[in-house]
Amino acid sequence: MDITFYKQILRFAVIIVIIYMVMVFLNYIFQSIAMYRLMKSRKIKLAFLSWIPITYCYALGSIYDSIKRENGQKTYFRFAILLIHIAFLTLQSSVLIKLSLKLVNLVQYNLNSEVLPLMREYISNSSVNFLPGLLASIQTVMCFVCIYTIFKTYASDRPSYFAVSLIFTLMPIVPFIPGLYFLRASKNPPVCQAKLSLA
Repeated sequence: MDITFYKQILRFAVIIVIIYMVMVFLNYIFQSIAMYRLMKSRKIKLAFLSWIPITYCYALGSIYDSIKRENGQKTYFRFAILLIHIAFLTLQSSVLIKLSLKLVNLVQYNLNSEVLPLMREYISNSSVNFLPGLLASIQTVMCFVCIYTIFKTYASDRPSYFAVSLIFTLMPIVPFIPGLYFLRASKNPPVCQAKLSLA
C-alpha cells in the first residue's frame, strides 16, 4: 500500500488519542470539583486532596467515611484505600523499572530477534503480575463501594446509581460522562438523611 495511506491512519490515531486524553482530563476536572464540593459541604478536612491524583482515593474514602459516620458506623476506608493505592504504585513502579532495565539490556546487546519472546516471558511471570494485579482489583472494588455509596446518597435518579457507579469505576469509552454525572450529583442534597448516632 501507498505510504500516504499509513500516514493518514497514523494521523487519525493521533487525533483519536488526543481527543480521548482531553476527555480523560475533563473527567478528572469534573470529579475533582465534585469531590472538593462534597468534602467542603460535609466539613471534611484536607479537601484540596481531591485535586491530587495520588490522593484521589483518600478523598473518595473520606467522603465514604463521612456518610457512614452519619449512619452511626465508624469506618476507615480513607486510610485503607490510600495504603493500597500507595502499595500498588510502588510495586507497579518497581515492575516498570525492571522491565525498562531489561529492555535497555536487550537493546544494548543487539538481541533484537529475542526481545519480544524474552519480554513476553518476563511480563507473564506470575511474581511480577500477581501482587500488583491483586492490589489493583482490591482498590477497584473499594472505589466502587465508595462511589456507589456517594451516588446512593446524592444521585437524584436513584434507579441508575448502581450502573453509573460501576461505569464510573471501570472507566467507560467516553470517560468524561461519569465525572459530569458525579458533578451533577454533588449539587444535590443528600437523599438518604440518616439519623446521627448519639454515641
